[in-house]
Amino acid sequence: MNKYLKNPRIQAALGLVVVVLLGWWLAKTPAKNSATPAAQEQQTAPETVAPKTETKTDPGTPSTWEGMLKLSDDPQKGNLMLLTTDKKIYIRTNRDFSALVDKVVLVTYEGTSDAFRLGDIVEKSVQNSDTGN
Repeated sequence: MNKYLKNPRIQAALGLVVVVLLGWWLAKTPAKNSATPAAQEQQTAPETVAPKTETKTDPGTPSTWEGMLKLSDDPQKGNLMLLTTDKKIYIRTNRDFSALVDKVVLVTYEGTSDAFRLGDIVEKSVQNSDTGN
């Protein structure tokens, strides 16, 4: 057995097997945001989780939520959370909305608060009605 292990071809084959098995194992484990920022912007398949108290809407009709966008207090549920007047909505997305954190935003979505597809998150524009004399 020892003479087989000294053969460079067998050493290379064993090394290749180890590399393939390691690659397969790493591919099966969940990634922890190891993608580059450019690749993160390309991915648009967010997963979302929210409390089950929202009324149902038609999945094809875009709806909006208004609230304060924060970093999530529970990363298992999502990387962002929206604090509305009556609930906390967790959002998981690969898109970069860090410029909108701690601001009042409008979130467009399709579906229900239990299972929705994120449309966009934009800052709510403040209209000053008392600027005119």
